[in-house]
Amino acid sequence: MAEETHWKTWKFKDIITSAFEDESLRLRKELASFEEKFNHQDRLYAAVKSELDTERAHKATLEKALENAYSLIKRGDKEASNLRRLLRGLYRQKDYLNDYIKKIRGSAPSIQDNQSGNFIKNAF
Repeated sequence: MAEETHWKTWKFKDIITSAFEDESLRLRKELASFEEKFNHQDRLYAAVKSELDTERAHKATLEKALENAYSLIKRGDKEASNLRRLLRGLYRQKDYLNDYIKKIRGSAPSIQDNQSGNFIKNAF
């Protein structure tokens, strides 16, 4: 019996070994193919993740710039409103002074309108 087993091992040694080697080669190629696909997908994932991080950083920068722009607009609106209010006050003062000058001109003949800015001459 040992002789028969030895003979079968010797006789089928080439057949079993080549079949196993072919199967092993096929499996190694398949494994290499899977590893290559995995490495390719891993590199692709890393590239996409890097691009996504870059886009997120860009989005954060844009949002910060937009917030700054809104704050500048708000500040400009507030300054424009204050300037309008001051201008209205100046117009009121101008109108008051014009009315006052008209009133003084009408009551005192010695008051003259001078180019140098002296509106009341010899008033006191």
